Amino acid sequence: MKLVILESPYAGDIEANVEYARACVRDSLSRGEAPIASHLLYTQPGILRDEVPEERQWGIDAGLAWGNKAEATVLYVDRGISRGMEYGIANAEKVGRPVERRSIQGWRPETMVDRSSIEAQIAKFQQALDDPWRPIKNAQNGCDPIITEAETRQLRCAIAELSSQLSSKERQSD
Repeated sequence: MKLVILESPYAGDIEANVEYARACVRDSLSRGEAPIASHLLYTQPGILRDEVPEERQWGIDAGLAWGNKAEATVLYVDRGISRGMEYGIANAEKVGRPVERRSIQGWRPETMVDRSSIEAQIAKFQQALDDPWRPIKNAQNGCDPIITEAETRQLRCAIAELSSQLSSKERQSD
């Protein structure tokens, strides 16, 4: 496997950027690479705080330290190039490591929901149908003691829709 430093935006819309970075890691792995995405690793809760400049720099420096072993720096540019990415590009150019720009064809956040998330949602809805006496929370009145007929229909429709999404994803991956 080719060792690569993966660069994608983190700061700004962190939630969307993390989702995108995960898709980038998956894309890199699918190319037979072993990516290090330090912005995903070091920003996990309890490790470093990206909003603290000194800690942010620790994370950037730690990620770039892997550059001594990496064969390339790969930039995923669908969400732009951040200051952190510019820092990574400059570092790669300084040490003579190749830089490759990439896009994920057809990338949109809503297309990146993974199979396990959909399956978990289906299982949750199916469990509610299998045990109608289990309390169901809703916004209007807190907890209802049973599932109404209307809620049963909604759950069945939701299961059908999620199952359709799974089938669609399977067809896309073929």
